[in-house]
Amino acid sequence: MLKECNGYATDDIVDKDDKPLYKKGEPLKTFGHLRDDGSTACGNWIYTGIYPEEGKNLALRREKPKEGDYLGHGWGFVWPANRRIIYNRASADPSGKPWSEKKKLIWWDAEAKKWVGNDVPDFSPTMAPDAPRAKDGPFKGISGTDAFIMNPHGLGQFFASIVDGPFPEHYEPFESPTKNLLSKVQNNPVAKVYNIGDLNKLGTPDKYPYILTTYRLTEHHAAGMSRHVPWLSELFFGHFAEIGPEMAKELGFQNGDMITVETPRAKIRVRALVTERIKPFVINGKKVYQVGIPWHWGYQGVMKSARGDITNDLVASLGDPTTFIQESKALLCNVRKEA
Repeated sequence: MLKECNGYATDDIVDKDDKPLYKKGEPLKTFGHLRDDGSTACGNWIYTGIYPEEGKNLALRREKPKEGDYLGHGWGFVWPANRRIIYNRASADPSGKPWSEKKKLIWWDAEAKKWVGNDVPDFSPTMAPDAPRAKDGPFKGISGTDAFIMNPHGLGQFFASIVDGPFPEHYEPFESPTKNLLSKVQNNPVAKVYNIGDLNKLGTPDKYPYILTTYRLTEHHAAGMSRHVPWLSELFFGHFAEIGPEMAKELGFQNGDMITVETPRAKIRVRALVTERIKPFVINGKKVYQVGIPWHWGYQGVMKSARGDITNDLVASLGDPTTFIQESKALLCNVRKEA
């Protein structure tokens, strides 16, 4: 599998001078040798070079750093190309000379006509500092002074290219206990909202007055593993909701009581964990209580303590406009003590 991730030749390959470069089946040494004509295959280009020859896994290296190699290139493998600092061309000035002798990474060797130094160049190794923007090839649009090669213009930028603008205004979550205090627009108008009927009904603070956020536990790993590994499952007595003492007193329940947490999409049964770790908010002069529920539990598991209702059933199917990551950390709920 590592060889497949690394990439290998699917046919005999020669270089531009017709000299043998790889025999069929040999692992590739650099992602620069990947081709789009079917003569190579690769699971993930950033790992190319981690398995440069049969039986050699560079991720297992534990070599003592050589003198001057304060980045430890012989210890493990860092993607891509085992370079330790990305965009390291920025450590040198436009002429290719390090800005600082103490912090130098790479520099231009005019005699050798290539970039050399303390790291693997994150740049075309033979592109001179005065080279104009390349018109084709893997560095198309990049000149000899452009360090940020993953951007099409080669330059740094303050803002990422996102759907709702370079620096969007503040929007409230789709379920919020308050009106937007910073804008006349309540919710992000270009957010991803899935049309799945009642499974995506939204709540209002008159019926669902409490803020709910979901989270992970340090002691558990993801969700599936925690439920199927006994020594992880037994770290907690079962599914729970963290609630502040003031809210618990107001609703009349004690630590350990069974409670129901409900949203317009679903309801789950959990035990109340009354803790001072959860504090109320004061929003626009109004006190609003918060509930925190981890999401590691499910209907399957090796131990009874690992099985419970699914927290994410409570969550609405709403995504941010760029990555579509769901809005699972800010929603509304209601809480009641079971009889």
